[in-house]
Amino acid sequence: GSCRFIAGALGGMMTPTVTEHTFQEANRIGQALAQAGLEKIKNEPFETAPCFTFLRREYEIPLQSLLLEQAIQGGLLSGVLARDNRIQTETSLLRIGPAWLGLVPGELLPALGLEIKRRMRLAGAKITAIIGLANDELGYILPDEEYNYPTDPFTPGDHYEETMSVGPTAGSTLLSSLTALIQEMSKIDLEQHASTLNQE
Repeated sequence: GSCRFIAGALGGMMTPTVTEHTFQEANRIGQALAQAGLEKIKNEPFETAPCFTFLRREYEIPLQSLLLEQAIQGGLLSGVLARDNRIQTETSLLRIGPAWLGLVPGELLPALGLEIKRRMRLAGAKITAIIGLANDELGYILPDEEYNYPTDPFTPGDHYEETMSVGPTAGSTLLSSLTALIQEMSKIDLEQHASTLNQE
């Protein structure tokens, strides 16, 4: 297979040590990332014919964002609302052999990414990853308990992410939908395992 770089739970500011903002520096960081990836897989076994399963689920999130509501009213965003001030989006779960990849429609904060990975491992995944900005861009997706909308969204201070999020329940709504897919994938795994045992 070919190598792919994916953006994971990229909603947190975890910038590498960058000395200057140049293409040369971007190349240096990219080379270091690639080398770390090559080192990680150097002794990993190859999957000769991995199973491939893809699950998808649509869901809705209530829009509770002053800035996004103003953007919609001003005509900057069109076709966003599904009904009753709700946004329709989707999440997916991709399994390639032992790897489970959770696809999320925005920029997920790391705490949610870690929780999704934990749930995938509990369901049987050997390798887990998050693919951010998958099929949609709903801005930042925060854990509900960390969501604190600023008094003035134009001077948000430490709460910029909240101003660029669809609302306070974006995290729990995503987590609920993706958890349903994880449970479904686990059930498929059990059925395939039982079928394999019967054939043997």
